[in-house]
Amino acid sequence: MKLLDNKVAIVTGASRGIGEAIALKFAEQGAQVAVTYVSSDEKAKVLEEKLKALGVKAKAYKSNAGIHEDYET
Repeated sequence: MKLLDNKVAIVTGASRGIGEAIALKFAEQGAQVAVTYVSSDEKAKVLEEKLKALGVKAKAYKSNAGIHEDYET
């Protein structure tokens, strides 16, 4: 059993750099991962596939956490 099995992680700004590294670590520990990104659809899709390759559910969402309308329900 992994540390984060049966947990869900949401990582903002995850299509590169620190955000990507955090998302990958969560997935390595068994968390299902939702990530947000602002600009690069291609990088987000690549990250989504990397996460899924680690055996977890993963989904990338284009959203800017700094813009209220992007996440308003």
